[in-house]
Amino acid sequence: MRHQHRKWVPFFLLSILYIFGIMMDGGINLVNSEPIENIEADLVWSEVETEDYEIYFSSLRNGQWSAKTKLSNHRAMDLLPSVGSGIDGTIWVVWFAAQGSISDLYYSVFDGENWSIPEMISTGFSSNTAPSVVVDNNNVPWIVWAGFDEEDDDIYFTRWNGFGWDSPSMVNMDNTTPDIIPVIKIGQNNLPWVKWSGYDGKESKSYISRWTGSKWSEELIEDIENINQSLISISEYLISDLPEFVGSQKLATIHIKSNGERSTFRIREVMEESEDDNNLDILQKQIEIQSDGKTIIGYGDSITQGIPYVADAGAGRRIGGYEPDLEAITRRVLGWNTKVLNYGFGGESSAAGLSRLGNQTLGKHNAKYVLILEGTNDLIYYGISVDSTLYFLGQMIDKSRAFNVIPIIATLTPDTKSPKNNIPADYNPRIKDLALRKNCALADQYAATISNWPSLTDDGLHPNIAGYKVMAQAWYDALPELTVVTLDASEIDETSVVMNGRINLKGYSTRYFFEFGETPDFGTQTNTENVGDRKGEVSVSISVGNFSDNSIYYYRLVAENDFIKKNGNIMSFKTLEKPSKKACFIATAAFGSSLEPHVVALRTFRDRYLLTNTLGKKFVSFYYKKSPVAAKFIRDHEVLKVMVRVFLYPVTWYVQFIVNISSWMKLFFGSAFVILFPGFGWVYLHNIISRKNNKNAKLIA
Repeated sequence: MRHQHRKWVPFFLLSILYIFGIMMDGGINLVNSEPIENIEADLVWSEVETEDYEIYFSSLRNGQWSAKTKLSNHRAMDLLPSVGSGIDGTIWVVWFAAQGSISDLYYSVFDGENWSIPEMISTGFSSNTAPSVVVDNNNVPWIVWAGFDEEDDDIYFTRWNGFGWDSPSMVNMDNTTPDIIPVIKIGQNNLPWVKWSGYDGKESKSYISRWTGSKWSEELIEDIENINQSLISISEYLISDLPEFVGSQKLATIHIKSNGERSTFRIREVMEESEDDNNLDILQKQIEIQSDGKTIIGYGDSITQGIPYVADAGAGRRIGGYEPDLEAITRRVLGWNTKVLNYGFGGESSAAGLSRLGNQTLGKHNAKYVLILEGTNDLIYYGISVDSTLYFLGQMIDKSRAFNVIPIIATLTPDTKSPKNNIPADYNPRIKDLALRKNCALADQYAATISNWPSLTDDGLHPNIAGYKVMAQAWYDALPELTVVTLDASEIDETSVVMNGRINLKGYSTRYFFEFGETPDFGTQTNTENVGDRKGEVSVSISVGNFSDNSIYYYRLVAENDFIKKNGNIMSFKTLEKPSKKACFIATAAFGSSLEPHVVALRTFRDRYLLTNTLGKKFVSFYYKKSPVAAKFIRDHEVLKVMVRVFLYPVTWYVQFIVNISSWMKLFFGSAFVILFPGFGWVYLHNIISRKNNKNAKLIA
């Protein structure tokens, strides 16, 4: 909870006041002039015990903390307890116990001598998290919590009626966005009021509702009740000097009774007041990064921040755990002048991350990608359900796209520090499903790190240097980048060509086509083909026709996936010139007429066997480029005409003969023809073999 009207009082200053008070009159003189011996406090917290979390209690009486007492004892993650006490001294403790995605409320009562056996509070909801309890002046406990109604989390309350708990009733206005992390207190009119966090479609806001005596008032934007300043100062002092047996202070709640006043504080929220002030200084010192369109934003909690190597919020600086390594990879492999900016904020929830994502992050840079890893802290530290975490992650994806930044979402990294965590079973499968539903790129950071996690972490939660290097590679592998190269065209003839290219895929479904035209502006494209979602280098080709002969065309390969479109380099080719249909130049020169039977036979062979395949076309094209000069020389010399006719007689007889024989005979004589007339005969033999193979293929089919 945020108290915007007050400033944080540093712990060391209170300690000085405490020492000064002892020196002056033998007792501490706090804001309300209350000696420490007269202050009573009840402390509850979650603590890891072998296989799961358990709930513990300690009380401050006469300036001394009692030994810790274990309240819970069942195989579940017992988390985020809240404590309150009445005027009669009865102490009520409530918490939630999570088993996978299912969580229930439990409570235990101290009657002055013994703690009751924990009992479950029946709510009818599959998820019940972040409870808060207060005891009114009639010694009646009131409980509020976030309950999931199969659509979203809402704030519910119940109270003790002397025999059991009332049926749950909703506090907030019913809508489709999560309402989470409630806290209940007694107001100055001795009636309860509830404050919680809700999302208005743009950011998280604090809402409040008051008990009117018969129902809850309409929710309002935070209009916080004044909380006794002396209790705030006392809580800050006590937090600075908690018993050593309290493991994680941020999992604790303290209930203070002083001078007739009572109030409960979540220690995490009190401590975050100081941390927020410190991080505010860092945020105000952000360096404006001039982007060339290759900026990547790392966004998340302490894992993105780079703990233990980066102590403060990233605030857009080029520092971090994985960020420097990712920057180096993209510069080396992609040739980018990359800047990877660290916007990690240690300890935050996904709800806070959603509010922080906006103009001061995405809006400050012309970023291409934002890498989102949020949710690790949600359940244990904030009591945010898995369903609400998924909602906030989905909103981050949508908000990123609204800023024209491509989001990449990550599965949560392993957490062996917390026993029975439900990251692999409940969070990550649903994060993968969210990425699929939102058509969002996914970096499976859990899969990348789990097999070697003991060597990739020092504390079980945060990666070490080696772990951050693995994360950087996993982020790079998830970038939906495409390497597209246009290659030389092949099988070029007068009217058709095969366009070729190469695509380096990253595992995302990819499509491609070729653009082409008589200028580098193209104007025409082929049909789109799909190469699937493979990884690695893939060669692609498309055969295109209807070109003009003897013409230059420009073309390039274009590939795209659901996230980006990439153009290849521009290449060109020139179609072959169509051979003249009028004559075979040398034969016509030798025999004197294009209608002479021997010339007609050669022309028929050309049209039937040479112009029907690529190799033959190339031979004919070569012949028509070179033969006119020779034909002119022959035409001017009668002796040469006779010699050429003598040479062509067996050729013309041969081509006339093979037109009318079987395919196998053509193959035999074609082989002989290759030996006798290597250039001319080889083209013919190639044609016969191709036809034979095609015929056999049809028979097999």
